[in-house]
Amino acid sequence: MIKKRLVRHFDTRLFFMHFPKCGGTSVDYAIRLHRHNNSVRHQFHMNAEAAATAARLSKMTWKAYNETLLLYAMANPQTTYITGHYFFSQTAHEHFGDTWDFITILRDPVARWFSQYYFNRNKSNQFLKTDLSLEAYLASPHGQNSAGTYSTMLEGDENNWEVDPEQTVQNAIENLNRFHLVGCLEHMDQFVTRFKERYGISLNIRNMRKNPTPNYTQRNEITPAVREKVEHLCRYDLMIYRHALEHFC
Repeated sequence: MIKKRLVRHFDTRLFFMHFPKCGGTSVDYAIRLHRHNNSVRHQFHMNAEAAATAARLSKMTWKAYNETLLLYAMANPQTTYITGHYFFSQTAHEHFGDTWDFITILRDPVARWFSQYYFNRNKSNQFLKTDLSLEAYLASPHGQNSAGTYSTMLEGDENNWEVDPEQTVQNAIENLNRFHLVGCLEHMDQFVTRFKERYGISLNIRNMRKNPTPNYTQRNEITPAVREKVEHLCRYDLMIYRHALEHFC
């Protein structure tokens, strides 16, 4: 007779803010395995493509619609777990920070930038897909915006990225400090340890979504000169990441 392995569960209301290409899919899957309320009605996962379409049809900015979805999910008494590519919301934290735990995972911004580019270049889905070469993407608005992913997603209610990136970084760091648990992909063992200390749960985190671009292609394209350009583009997100390394990871 084969015995089913017992899985320990926990019911803390969790908001997992998922930054693109930071291992979030794997972390999300590992967390879901330990949720008592694992049905759709208790979990709220934002589909970014559907939400972007809905925001456009509603004539709302992506950031405003994103926050509306988050506030709705947190206000719903049936919801116990939220995940997706959300922006940090100061309103959500002010009104729900005592009843919801905010957690997230960061990754070295330069590695994250390259991972997102290659994933979007070779994905089959047309949403956010790019046909640009690496050099062309570097100079494109999408490439430059991607370099400020942490800054813009963590900034909160302000919209200073294009006019005052230094202030945006300070706002982002202040908001990151409000999270209950922050991890770094490069130190996932520490995140797992601290997750267990807080929730009593041992996460088994696997690599769920592999980049479709072969490693040899990336090695040939990512020259020292290209990497230096990306590092410069990501300089503001690097400030946030270094703060996370020093204080959380």
